Amino acid sequence: DAIRALSNLPEGRALDDVLPYLLEAIESPADGKRRGGVYYTPSDVASFVVENVLAGWDGDNAPRCLDPSCGTGVFLRALLDDLVTRYGQDPLAACEKLLHGIDLSGTAILSSALVLLSRCIAISGAEPSGASLLRIKQNLRVADATLIQPPDAAPTAWPFTHCPKGFDVIAG
Repeated sequence: DAIRALSNLPEGRALDDVLPYLLEAIESPADGKRRGGVYYTPSDVASFVVENVLAGWDGDNAPRCLDPSCGTGVFLRALLDDLVTRYGQDPLAACEKLLHGIDLSGTAILSSALVLLSRCIAISGAEPSGASLLRIKQNLRVADATLIQPPDAAPTAWPFTHCPKGFDVIAG
C-alpha cells in the first residue's frame, strides 16, 4: 500500500506533503480500514474545512484546537499551517500549546506527532529532535472521543487537564 501511495503522487511533491498518507498506508491494511471506521481525508479537503472553521473563530488569540479522530494528522497539519499563517504562530509552539488530537490507535497518535514534527521542520527549518517529538506528542491521546466526558463532568475522564475549559475549535 505504501508503494502504491508513493507511485500515485504527483511529481514534485515533498515528503512532508505525503507523509500522512504513507503512514496511513503502513498503519492498517486497506481491506480492514473501512470496516474499522478509518477514512482517508485528502489534504485539500482538510485545508478547506480548517480554513472555513478558523474563519468563524472570533477570539482575539489563536484558538486551542482539537481533532477528535486525528488519524495520521491530516487535519492537525492543516490547522498548524493555518495557525502559522493566520496568527503568526511559531510552528513548534503552536503544536505544544494549541493543537490536540485523539485517536483509538497508538500508532496513529505517533504518526500524527511525526507528521506535525515534519511540518514544523519544513516551515521553520528547525533541526529535528526527539524532545520536540515528545513535546508535540504530549497533546495527542489514545482514547475514544465518543466516550470522553466534558471537562466539568469529572476530572479523571478529561484527558487534557491542561485545557480545563476545553477547546475553541474542533475540526476533523
